[in-house]
Amino acid sequence: MLHCAEIDEAVIEGARYFNAYNYDIHHDPRVTMFTADGRNFLLANSQQYDVIISEPSNPWMAGIGYLFTREFYQLAKRRLAPGGVMCQWLQLYRIFPGDVKLMLKTFHEAFPYVTIWTTIQGDLVMVGSLEPLQLDYGTLAQRMAAPRVREALATVHIDRPEMLLQLFLLGNREVEQLTSDVRWIHEDD
Repeated sequence: MLHCAEIDEAVIEGARYFNAYNYDIHHDPRVTMFTADGRNFLLANSQQYDVIISEPSNPWMAGIGYLFTREFYQLAKRRLAPGGVMCQWLQLYRIFPGDVKLMLKTFHEAFPYVTIWTTIQGDLVMVGSLEPLQLDYGTLAQRMAAPRVREALATVHIDRPEMLLQLFLLGNREVEQLTSDVRWIHEDD
């Protein structure tokens, strides 16, 4: 079961024009789409998820910053099933380095185990969990060999575990060192 919350109905409808790129998500029987704000969607239900992915717009845009707060991460944490992970996209462009450090510190404050990955220049993916994240080369190679995973990764020109692993930037220790001078975390207030 996959739940997708998107605040803008036009985005949901516009996605129909990209079926070749989004795996024809509108016709996937596993997927239910909701026209809803992601934070309110998590707040309004008690469903537990193995993975929560948050891909908001830039945190400096009006109304978006609350998807990068302690309160949002605490809510997401409550909705994770045992062993679950939270992933969030963080853009690096048009944002001050101190604000990036604030976002990293806030995310890590909620999730004791974090890894930070790069995607394309100017983007990060923060991955957090309540349990240690295990990166095992053999398991990664096995999962990447699955046909659907292999095909999906081929679209971004990743065909070997080494190529994926080179996108790893930071772990717990590095995030803690990088954010050691940040004196507060990002909150709703």
